[in-house]
Amino acid sequence: MSGVSNTQTSNIATNVGPVSFSGISSGIDWNAVIQKETALSLAPITQYNNQITSLTAKNSELIKINGLLASVQSALVNLSNPAQFQTFTGTSSNPTAATATSVPGVGANPGVYTVTGDTLATTTQVTSAPADTVGKQIAGNVAIASDTFQITPTAGTSGQGKFTVDGVTLTYSPTDPINGNLDSILANLQTAVQAVDVGFTASYSSVTDTVTFQSSDAPISIGSPADTGNLITALKLDIASVANSPTSGLVQSAGPISGLNELETLNQNNANLITAVTAGTFSINGVSFSVDPTQQSVNDILQKINASSAGVIAGYNTVTGQITISNQQTGPRSVVFGSPTDSSNFLSALGLPDQSGAHGAATQVGQQASVTLQNPSGGTTTYYSGSNAVTNAIPGISINLLSQTSTPFTISVSQDSTTLVNNIQNFASAYNVALNELNAAIAPPVVQQNNATTSKNLTSSSSQLTGGGPLFGDFSISNLRDRLINLAQTVVNSNGTSFSLSSIGLQMSSTFSVLQATQAGAQTNGTNGTIVSGQLTTQVMQGTDGTFLPLDLNAFQAAFAANPSGVQDLFLDTNFGVLTQMGSYLTGATGSPTLLFSGSVGTIPAVSLIQADENQNTDTISSVQQFIQQLQDSATQQANLLQSQATAAETAIAGYQATQAQVTQLQNSGQL
Repeated sequence: MSGVSNTQTSNIATNVGPVSFSGISSGIDWNAVIQKETALSLAPITQYNNQITSLTAKNSELIKINGLLASVQSALVNLSNPAQFQTFTGTSSNPTAATATSVPGVGANPGVYTVTGDTLATTTQVTSAPADTVGKQIAGNVAIASDTFQITPTAGTSGQGKFTVDGVTLTYSPTDPINGNLDSILANLQTAVQAVDVGFTASYSSVTDTVTFQSSDAPISIGSPADTGNLITALKLDIASVANSPTSGLVQSAGPISGLNELETLNQNNANLITAVTAGTFSINGVSFSVDPTQQSVNDILQKINASSAGVIAGYNTVTGQITISNQQTGPRSVVFGSPTDSSNFLSALGLPDQSGAHGAATQVGQQASVTLQNPSGGTTTYYSGSNAVTNAIPGISINLLSQTSTPFTISVSQDSTTLVNNIQNFASAYNVALNELNAAIAPPVVQQNNATTSKNLTSSSSQLTGGGPLFGDFSISNLRDRLINLAQTVVNSNGTSFSLSSIGLQMSSTFSVLQATQAGAQTNGTNGTIVSGQLTTQVMQGTDGTFLPLDLNAFQAAFAANPSGVQDLFLDTNFGVLTQMGSYLTGATGSPTLLFSGSVGTIPAVSLIQADENQNTDTISSVQQFIQQLQDSATQQANLLQSQATAAETAIAGYQATQAQVTQLQNSGQL
């Protein structure tokens, strides 16, 4: 508040008037008087502002505590999944044959199990008809580029192909029907190589659909870095087994060289098919595929199958020239070819089954995996599975087969508490952080008592060394803290045995530290004395501050191994368990639901405990702000009134002074 001008305006924020003046007539400093009076009127505002600061700090602390308690609720949620109390681990003595993992949520019997043997699961596989029954056979007397090779022969960029046998290089033109057909190429090769190897022969057998190079007197070598074109690859000699000795040699095509060409479009001539593929659709496992023989190759169709949801893997065997369709899942699962709505003959033309028959295809039905376990009595029991993950041999454990063996190995099963221990420790950590904050928030101030000595005329006094926590004296928060400590000491009876967090290795502190003031003393100083202040010290007290000590892992493991169901009941009992009790209370304290694995616990109040406390502080702040406004308004009115009175007084005094001057003038002139 400040002084006011003659126009009755004022400045509420500072109460310093826009016009300052001293008594021109009276000589009185009216501005100083008004400011002093205004300051006295506004003096209580300092106390009110301090109160607002304190209340604001209380609300900030309440918000912080609410967030920390929400973290405790989250830790309770993570602890509430019953699966972590039924988690087991398996260790295989032969991890190359099999590994072992737990089956979530399924109890297991700890112990050592002996596997005497196992077999792997296989998939159902369908192989198309042989290449020579699906595709056209090589004629031998036409240019190789036009003949019915599975792999189309090429010459390379020069237009003239080269291939080398026994160091002799032969040149060929794939489009030459005279010297570029298979018969003439083999005859020319045999003649050229016999110049260095008399016993060498080169021939083609239409029965086996293979090319054979043979020598009766020397080993055979094939290929040279200078070769061009792919004739050796088209003849499947690059992947063939070469049988050489110092005096002989033999190499034969790895598989049939004529028949279906997977990379050419499905036109009858391009793909070398005996039966032309018609446009339309075909089906595998109920999934339909479209076929356009003028635009697509066998390779294109196989890629479409593999990218589909048919659940099979389609491939082309470059050695045999056949298509394989394998089930993605192991075990004796069928692959269903064709449907009544199919409109293309793709399946039958390529020697695969359809609705009308097998068309020369061969089916190898997948086999189940098996695990043979030794019984306690000494006998054995064999367990079967459609996949290589066998879950029915050891309850709660999946045996994951990797290789077949008849050599016995063991699987050791034990309870796995890793996740549970982590979640208990995370809960204890969140709880401790919240409790430490609560303890600090409601801590009392440290007051020092100063004892005086009577001989030196000193009086006893006290002084406050610390201000205490922002929520000191807040009984609702003190009760909340005490309630949490009580809930953390919950005892649950499980089949006649009592369990608590302390009994499983999570004990509360037995000592805690507090700040205290050392005793102040008196010191002589002449005839009087002075008080010597004491110091703040940390004192260790017996008892608990409600926080947990670190989890004793040995004690926990012993308790969990001895009675896992009792430990589970301590946390998960739907009526008396720690999670239910503490979660329900925290729901009411924070106003946020505690969503345990089994469902929400507690009742969400219209106004939570912490929110009610915060609301009360906020209401008080609002009331104090109204008091401040009233004081400011009153001070403004007072300043305006004082300034009006000062103005009137100055006017009256000025008038008196003018009258006195006139009287004096008259006296001096002798008129009076």
